[in-house]
Amino acid sequence: MKILVLENSARDVEKMLSELGDPFAYDVVYDGSEAVYLSEFNDYDALVVSSDIDFCKEVRKEKIITPILFISAIKEINYLATLIESGVDDYLLEPFVGTEFCAKIKSLVRRFRELPYSNIFRRGGLTIDFKGESVMVKGKPINLKKREYEVLEYLILNKNRVLSKDRIFAHVWGESSIVLSNTVEVHIKRLRDKIEKPCNKTFIETIRGQGYKFVG
Repeated sequence: MKILVLENSARDVEKMLSELGDPFAYDVVYDGSEAVYLSEFNDYDALVVSSDIDFCKEVRKEKIITPILFISAIKEINYLATLIESGVDDYLLEPFVGTEFCAKIKSLVRRFRELPYSNIFRRGGLTIDFKGESVMVKGKPINLKKREYEVLEYLILNKNRVLSKDRIFAHVWGESSIVLSNTVEVHIKRLRDKIEKPCNKTFIETIRGQGYKFVG
């Protein structure tokens, strides 16, 4: 998962980055104009903004639809209403802990992708309980390792959309991770062995020279 972080001080950035880590990859900027530019030309999963309502307004003015998580210590109802009117999708009140931040970001991305996480996802013999993070094939539980599940989840979040190997890697492992160069391919093969072969159906298509996509 790749996010853009717009902060208004070095201290705020250090605090934010201490709460990040695997599986997050991120860019950090301090200037709203630069943040708008990066938002236009990069495919971020979410924008994390601290105390810059004008940036949120400008992003929406430029028709950038990437979801925005706004961080603030202000709790007044009128202020929160102003955030929503400015294009903010969700907000997080300071102080907060890393688990709360991660949950907010993941929830925001899921809502943005319009995936019914409170429900059951079914496709051709494949059943996934996204809330419980459990997978079944033809009614039988399938044991997926953590990374395998995260790759599958990310592909479904972006169903019918081609994702490059680099993007999948950044989302699941983080860009700073050191693993084998064929890690994504290995996990895709494992998923195919575990969910496609028993169903006799292709869920994950390889798009030559571009990456993979979940079809459904």
